[in-house]
Amino acid sequence: MSFNEEKILIHYLKEGNSKAFEKLFLKYWGKLYHFCKRILKDKEESENLVQSIFMEIWENKSRIDEEKSFSGYLFKIAKNKVYNAIRKKVNEQVYKDYILLNTIKHEPSVESEYYSKHLTLTLEKLIDKLPPRRKEIFLLSRNEGQTYREIAKNLNITENTVDTQIRSALDFLREELYKIIKD
Repeated sequence: MSFNEEKILIHYLKEGNSKAFEKLFLKYWGKLYHFCKRILKDKEESENLVQSIFMEIWENKSRIDEEKSFSGYLFKIAKNKVYNAIRKKVNEQVYKDYILLNTIKHEPSVESEYYSKHLTLTLEKLIDKLPPRRKEIFLLSRNEGQTYREIAKNLNITENTVDTQIRSALDFLREELYKIIKD
């Protein structure tokens, strides 16, 4: 399929033509699937991700820029979805590890309880020092378990902004905790 043929298909897709969508789907499904599977190493998850990419394409077809690379657009969406899937897996594993560690039966010492409470209070104070919007985004992610996509949608910002704000919050917390530990 030539660039011009693809451009025509995209034009028809934007008008809601399901045949144009089907042709683009058939052209790109395999490439997107292999891209996702190479990173995620999971056949079913990769298939689901590609399906959601094309659902997103169909739902947002009117916003596709005919002058820009369609494959670039698809792979940008795929990259973001893979990144979010990996982040979700990591967060789930961290949470599972946390639960596991906190459900092991042991008698906490007075000393460990003191340090735990002290660390919790210190973290709360540091989180309060974050700029208001960054704090809101961070707490929605960490305390309420919202995904970057959910936060972005609820606050009417981009997922990239959410990611940047959470990274900045974590960097700040790490630096401040390091200063406290170092002293």
